[in-house]
Amino acid sequence: MPRLPDVPLAFVVSAALRRHSLLSLQWLSVSGTGSEVTLRGRVDNWPLRTLAEHITWAVPGVARVHNLVDVEP
Repeated sequence: MPRLPDVPLAFVVSAALRRHSLLSLQWLSVSGTGSEVTLRGRVDNWPLRTLAEHITWAVPGVARVHNLVDVEP
């Protein structure tokens, strides 16, 4: 059976965030190295910032999240 190429963790996290209707990736960016993921950008309120972090932690393989998202109502 052919082996599928490894997908970067940042791509998987971006896809998970994109699936959530309350978050707009227009204002968020995701980067990562190994099992660490960094979130940057801005959201309208603290619950959305927390939601983005929780979604990121739920992705298998994430060992550390750097949440640098600003809240700008």
